[in-house]
Amino acid sequence: MNIERMDALLHHAQVIPANVALVDLDTGRQFDYAQLNERVGRVAGFLQQQFGVARGDRVAVLSQNSSDVFEIQFACWRIGAVFVPVNWRLTVPELEYILSDAAPRVLVGDTAFAPVLEELGVRLDSARLVERGAADSDYETLIASARPAATESVMLGETASLIYTSGTTGRPKGAQISHLMELYSYLNYICATSITRDSRALAALPLFHVGGLNCFPNPILYLGGSVLVMKNFEPGRFLQLLADSEQAVTHVFGVPTIFAAMAREPEFRHADFSHLVCAAVGGASVPLPLLDVLEAQGLPVQQAWGMTESTSLGSILERDRARDKLGSAGLPAQHVKMRIADDCGQQLRAGVVGELQVKGPSITRGYWNRPDATEKSFVDGWFRTGDAACLDEEGYLFIVDRWTDMYISGGENVYPAEVESVLSEIDGVVEAAVIGIPDERWGQVGRAFIVRRPGASLSEREVLAHCNGRLARYKIPREVVFAGELPHNAAGKLLKAQLPRTPRAAEPSDSN
Repeated sequence: MNIERMDALLHHAQVIPANVALVDLDTGRQFDYAQLNERVGRVAGFLQQQFGVARGDRVAVLSQNSSDVFEIQFACWRIGAVFVPVNWRLTVPELEYILSDAAPRVLVGDTAFAPVLEELGVRLDSARLVERGAADSDYETLIASARPAATESVMLGETASLIYTSGTTGRPKGAQISHLMELYSYLNYICATSITRDSRALAALPLFHVGGLNCFPNPILYLGGSVLVMKNFEPGRFLQLLADSEQAVTHVFGVPTIFAAMAREPEFRHADFSHLVCAAVGGASVPLPLLDVLEAQGLPVQQAWGMTESTSLGSILERDRARDKLGSAGLPAQHVKMRIADDCGQQLRAGVVGELQVKGPSITRGYWNRPDATEKSFVDGWFRTGDAACLDEEGYLFIVDRWTDMYISGGENVYPAEVESVLSEIDGVVEAAVIGIPDERWGQVGRAFIVRRPGASLSEREVLAHCNGRLARYKIPREVVFAGELPHNAAGKLLKAQLPRTPRAAEPSDSN
């Protein structure tokens, strides 16, 4: 679009300079809008002056949650660069693939990941490395010496961020998030969750996720509110912050496992959440027992659905419909259209399960460097989400299952094809299949089914040891089942639906 993106941060620095913008709970640092605007200008300045970052160049960030992450994001947007947050839980080979694909000019890395950064520096010679995390870090030194950069004329249609998400092929893809998508994402949240300039978000999810960034920090910063940043999630601390009337958190987002962990804390039943406006839950449906516990303590729970490609929010359930629409992810957000379609792209009637497809200004236009994946992801202008779902007679969305095989473990997406690829590397493995099974703590965990080569002596311990270091910990299967064969149809396609998904499968007789 040939409409210029406005710099909201610069606006707030002029209109409400003394209002608190960011609070870094780990370091105790606090920045009002004037201070944040100054730091962002200087970060943008050193990116330009020291590293030659120009419009369209990528700047990657490998960091635990910090107010610095938001500074880098806004600095990129100020000069038309592309912000690329990277999942720090990944292994070096996984990170190498993503960074090679994004080809960032600069990689800003947390000093806590120094060994990983050192190894990446050896493998990647295209990106300049800047370490952050300490008061005397390269990042702070560069900020102190840089001249603030001026705001560039950036169009709404230009790419703001690349957020990497895996797919059924197992290879991560960079979803292109434009400035227009960001804007409409903020509007969707503002309309659905009563965000104002007085709102305060608690950022507890990882900021390499679009959910961590946009549920609710970025929309609240867009309006001039405040964001409290947790370095990482810890149930007791999370509870303490939410219940603290002085912190006065109004908006928070989490997956069911986060709220379940908080509810197990001894002080939960004595906590006062009356200042909360919205406690949004996504990633999976909220079980009725958990909903009962949360609502009994006064949490204003709203079930939501979204994905990276929709810039997070796609639908949300009104609080007063939580019970009569139990299991629903609500109605489409204000600027999102939804339909349920069959494999041929034909719209299905209410109550019939098919693939959820979406369109609207907050939906991605495609994937970075992947025209093939982009083409496969759209049908007649509708984005194919890969979720099996239905709409009821009132238009409320019910996610039935993943249209693809992806499952969610502790709020993290796990794509079996990626895990199966690693398992196939093991000598003695003839075939492997991975599915998600229920788990009380993590929501779902992986179960791997393996067919061994005749005569091969392969144990569960050896399989898991092979995965360690090749896959992020949340992707490693919780258990391994050895089988004589796996179910296939007449065409040879693996029938994963026939694999047992009960909490614990009976061990076959040839299991080690």
